[in-house]
Amino acid sequence: MPGGILLLWLIVTEFRLVEPRMVPSIGSVAAALTELARTGTRIDFSTNLGLAIGLSVSRVFRGFLLGNILGFLFGSLLGLSRRAERLFLPLFHAVR
Repeated sequence: MPGGILLLWLIVTEFRLVEPRMVPSIGSVAAALTELARTGTRIDFSTNLGLAIGLSVSRVFRGFLLGNILGFLFGSLLGLSRRAERLFLPLFHAVR
């Protein structure tokens, strides 16, 4: 699967099927990653690598926490209310 994604990425960028601003080439991403690892700053925003990683982890954690809280509340509502269960259960079965 990862090999297929990389191959698709290579084909899309080599044949310019998508504008380079939207999907950068593998080479430009590798060069930017090398520069980031070497200097600790990104070329465009001068952001520290550790700070960038910390911000990304923070976003993932906040999304995970929000999803868990909303899932717990919604699941509790469905478990306690027959009306909510009748209303939303067909939607869950359709998605499943």
